[in-house]
Amino acid sequence: MTPEEPSPAEPPGRIFVGRTPELGALRAGLDRALSGRGGVVLVAGEPGIGKSELADRLGSEAASRGAEVLWGRSWEGEGAPPYWPWTQIIRARLEDGEGAEIPVSGRAGPCSGFAARAARRPS
Repeated sequence: MTPEEPSPAEPPGRIFVGRTPELGALRAGLDRALSGRGGVVLVAGEPGIGKSELADRLGSEAASRGAEVLWGRSWEGEGAPPYWPWTQIIRARLEDGEGAEIPVSGRAGPCSGFAARAARRPS
């Protein structure tokens, strides 16, 4: 598949224009991840330019290619708990009964204990 080709899981009835280079970069990252060479990609920009649509399309493509896709969403403004998107991802994974498979580094660091805190349910 080339970056210019539409995704096999393209959502019907949704218009997607002008993001071919960005989608190509994300597809290249997906290819690397599926071949065992993970990484991190940041999608950033002004409100309303299509970040969520871009991520949704890549998520649909990744799922159609056999990848597990987990979502965490943040909101603009104050009041979001620290690491809120990651907390959502870990909690969703635990609800699916998959939490025991989440690797946690043995090294202490700025996020040490985060997985345990994320797993706790608010009372």
